[in-house]
Amino acid sequence: MKTKELIVGIKSLEKGLEEFSTTLKALQRGERIKPKEERLNFVSLEAARKFLTPKRIELLRVVHRQEPRSIYELAKSLARDLRNVKDDVDLLAQVGLIDLKHEHDARERIIPRVAYDNLEVRFQIAV
Repeated sequence: MKTKELIVGIKSLEKGLEEFSTTLKALQRGERIKPKEERLNFVSLEAARKFLTPKRIELLRVVHRQEPRSIYELAKSLARDLRNVKDDVDLLAQVGLIDLKHEHDARERIIPRVAYDNLEVRFQIAV
């Protein structure tokens, strides 16, 4: 059983920009940056709650259990509007929670996949 760990952090925009600046300067000096664990930072707990909504968590579960052959099929399984499901899938793919496979047969299909059985979300409150 594969588990994906995602650290959800709460940090100010200023702190996030400061860390980005430090990393960018290190890269410009030619330093190698070791990837840290996967992190998703928000400026507030409310922003994190708005991102990890019950509908998005349900979407992850349905993708994992049913392995839909397209976003259209996923939207039908969820009984949700196709555009809203596509937006959620795109957002979850951007942060690495969903993998997208593009398949071309009679038409192009985008197949969402979840490559883990469990998602552990750990909240880290940064200063």
